[in-house]
Amino acid sequence: MNWNKKNIGRGIIIGALLLGGFMSLGVMNRPAAEVHQVQQGSLIAAVEETGEVRACNSSEIYALLSGHVKTVPVKVGEVVEQGQVLITMESIDLQIEIENVRSQTAQARAAAEGIREGMVNTRCEIEQAENDLNRITSLYNADAASAAEVDKARARLNAAQELLNQQNTSLESYNAQISSLGSLSNQLFRKDKQLSQFSPVSGVMLDLQVKPNQVVAFGSRLGSVGDPEIMEIKAKIIEDDMRDIKIGQNVVITSPVLEQEFLQGRVEEIYPQAEESASSLGVIQRRVPVIISLEETGNLKPGYEVRVAIETMHQSQALLVPVEAIRTLENGEQQIAVVEEGRVRFRRIETGIRDKYYVEAVSGLAAGETIIRDASQNITAGQRIKAKQ
Repeated sequence: MNWNKKNIGRGIIIGALLLGGFMSLGVMNRPAAEVHQVQQGSLIAAVEETGEVRACNSSEIYALLSGHVKTVPVKVGEVVEQGQVLITMESIDLQIEIENVRSQTAQARAAAEGIREGMVNTRCEIEQAENDLNRITSLYNADAASAAEVDKARARLNAAQELLNQQNTSLESYNAQISSLGSLSNQLFRKDKQLSQFSPVSGVMLDLQVKPNQVVAFGSRLGSVGDPEIMEIKAKIIEDDMRDIKIGQNVVITSPVLEQEFLQGRVEEIYPQAEESASSLGVIQRRVPVIISLEETGNLKPGYEVRVAIETMHQSQALLVPVEAIRTLENGEQQIAVVEEGRVRFRRIETGIRDKYYVEAVSGLAAGETIIRDASQNITAGQRIKAKQ
């Protein structure tokens, strides 16, 4: 009897040890998964893009003609007045064309003057022919001249009048040519004047892209003038992101050159049409320029590159879900892995706005619930997991 009691006690102890071992082994075999407790918080959706700092009232200067730079009488950083000469250029082809027009004009004027002198002589000849015809006609009526003499006098008058008509036609032609050459000359002189670049505004020479003896093509950027103390940012936003961007929205500006963490700005202007531009990979994109005003400029300078985040939406009491916690199925449905009593349960959710790190859970979750942080983990529904924060 005592032996049986001892065996029963030993069996109970061994069973308990085995059961504890199996339970420990089961716990040890549970996969570990990082979890996140859903909480409410503020969430801001933003469109991010690269922007360029520029002077507010800056004016770009472009070559209106191809030519050769003669002089650059100003330097970067120099204060300039509106109308001041910034760059002078010359064009040999234009000068040759101007000289050709001058030569043709001089020739046409000389020819016209010669015709005018000839017309004076022709009018005198007509007057003399008319007098002769009248005299011979009187003699003919008195039977003192023949009909042949009258015809001869009349033919002389007709020839002189015909010559005057021809001279008049030639003069009109030369006058028209002179007028046309005058218009062409004015156009060429306007072009010649365009070879000199004048400051469109009063300000500071922000940059110069040319130097003397350089050859520039039509449309080449030569420099810019503006006030470096008053700056703005120009960002070109992909047209797909323009739907939610509006004038007045807040903008956060960041850059490695800033002494402070960030600057604040606002959307001041949206261009009325998109522009085509190539991405860094050579892909043609359509982008809309957006102008951003700055509350303060920090240590930014015109030409600096910055990162802008235009705040398009703000939710102050959003349920925050890490971006990586959402699983998107082939049919577009979004799921989240919820941990309930140590087991995984997949639940369908609807999402709202998002930033780089979090997404707003509109439905399907409640504050305080625990979810798997990384949806890419190989976890199945109903599986027990070992949670780690």
